[in-house]
Amino acid sequence: MQYSGESGVLFRNFAKLLAIIVNMMIEMQQAIVGFHLDEEQHYVAELACGHQQHVRHLPPWQNRPWVLTEQGRQEKIGMLLECKACEITQK
Repeated sequence: MQYSGESGVLFRNFAKLLAIIVNMMIEMQQAIVGFHLDEEQHYVAELACGHQQHVRHLPPWQNRPWVLTEQGRQEKIGMLLECKACEITQK
């Protein structure tokens, strides 16, 4: 499903708010709030905690075909990932 204009802004803000609420309830699991490409053209997930995590599709080790398309990435907004940086700072 594609959201654009005001609907897109509302959806993204809702996703961010939902991510904040979920993060308060689940430790170390952080919601994806966006994506960007790094300098080597690998996708990086932007997490609700402010940390970032690479999300690569490198079969057979990492099987994430969804990262290759805009639609696939948008469908993963709100998905929880284990944040290693949060684990380190909490220890």
